[in-house]
Amino acid sequence: MRFRQLVVLAPLCFFLISEGSYAAFPVPQACKGATIDIERYERDAIYPPACTKNKKCGNKDAIQIADWFDAVSEQMASTLRVIPNYYAGETQNTLCTGVFAIYTRIGAFTEVEFEELTPAREQLISEAIAYAAQTAEREVARHSMSRNDLNKAKRKDREIVNARREARAAANARVQEEDRLKAAKAAERAKAEHDAAIAAFQNKVVAALLQDTDQGFILDEGTMRSNYEVLPETTFNDLMMWAVSHWHAKRSNDANEDSFKQPSKGEFETTAQYEERVATAKAAHERDAAARAREAEQMRLADLDDSVAAATGAFKADTIRYDADNQRFMVEIKTGNGVYVGEGYIAVPLDIAREVKSRLERATLIAGFMATGDTLSLKRFVLVNQDNESPAKSEIHQIEMEPLQFDMSPTRAAVWRQAYEAAKQERKRQAEAADLAERKRIAELYPYQARFSCNLGQIYICLGRDGGISVRSGSESNHYTAHDLTGRSTLEVFLMKDFEIAAQTGSGNGRKMSLEIRDYVSGKTLYSETTAGPNAVIRVTD
Repeated sequence: MRFRQLVVLAPLCFFLISEGSYAAFPVPQACKGATIDIERYERDAIYPPACTKNKKCGNKDAIQIADWFDAVSEQMASTLRVIPNYYAGETQNTLCTGVFAIYTRIGAFTEVEFEELTPAREQLISEAIAYAAQTAEREVARHSMSRNDLNKAKRKDREIVNARREARAAANARVQEEDRLKAAKAAERAKAEHDAAIAAFQNKVVAALLQDTDQGFILDEGTMRSNYEVLPETTFNDLMMWAVSHWHAKRSNDANEDSFKQPSKGEFETTAQYEERVATAKAAHERDAAARAREAEQMRLADLDDSVAAATGAFKADTIRYDADNQRFMVEIKTGNGVYVGEGYIAVPLDIAREVKSRLERATLIAGFMATGDTLSLKRFVLVNQDNESPAKSEIHQIEMEPLQFDMSPTRAAVWRQAYEAAKQERKRQAEAADLAERKRIAELYPYQARFSCNLGQIYICLGRDGGISVRSGSESNHYTAHDLTGRSTLEVFLMKDFEIAAQTGSGNGRKMSLEIRDYVSGKTLYSETTAGPNAVIRVTD
């Protein structure tokens, strides 16, 4: 059974969409006495976006709402336009039912609570509503137009539709730009928060190492630079004292640069004027002394930091092993250039030790130094896992070990330097003596050494395809071809007292081969000869 209802609509319907935004939708005169088909009304209606069911819409629904109003505008235009063709009957009732259904759905927005819309989205929705209202007014107004005015209106239809498309494209672009700016600000804010979290963690690391002192500095294994050549038997104390000695030398130069330099007297300047100028400059120099002292203290620590880094190459956790009986990790620490520093521990319960070890092995070792007066203290070490992607997951593991102290007074540094240089020279003397003894031992059987070379760099070039070197030393004989000597710039051969040498260059031009025979112990040249040209020969016997 079909239900019909006689509906009389007001001449003009107003709908509040958002604060300050109204839309007026006129009712065609032909529909004021129409019978509304409720079944068709329910079946054919264009339902608004889903957010209207919850009676709460926001920014995320704006484009869908605007799309809906544009679709409604198109359907209203096609429906209202044909109503004058039917003055009564079933078709008129069907068309008016469609208009009534559209207006009712638009009216549903009066019960919707809009969240605070962004400017671009509010404008997007307002323009869509206004266009829908203008479409209704324009199409209803046509019902009373003369044929001539109606033709003029039809010619403008394309302009109106194109203008709306352009307006909608511009509105969409504003929304996209708004989203882009919002995303950029969100990204900037997230980056600032991320950077702040990393900085906070790094400050936490510094605090753990220096514990609120401003007389210290830190070194991490990322430095890994060393300008100091580690000698055999070098201890960690030697490295630190080298750093202190190097630091004193630099500070001495800086102190000389900071001293007041009296200007010279000008040719056209009286003695009184000169003395006044000198006094003014000296007073200014002394007045700035406090600021320079603060800056000098900062530079003092920075220079000490550089010197220690240059001496040690920073530090590394060379070995990390777990002591299950005492439930702690033992950490053996060395400098970046391989000198043993000491061993400490990190207490970790047995049940999580396996998981923690993998993190410790990936951690960065950082050392904290404190400089007080003439004492430099290596206060503590920490192993740090800094998670740059998720700073909240970053960890600090403090290594428990006894602090190490070093006397960095100029006197102590000078005494160490003198003793260390003496020990260095003694090690050099011992090495030279050992080398000489080894040479003498070899020279008992091989007193001479022959060395062949070529003017073209590689010895095989001088030999070519048909050249060669034959050496008899005592009862030992060897023959060398270019193939045997590929990639070698020289050939060195030990010789007994009874030897014979025969060397011949290849058949090519521009080849010069040289032979030099030296005393193996003293290095003194006993014989030398150079031959040039194709198939040139060198012969030497003893």
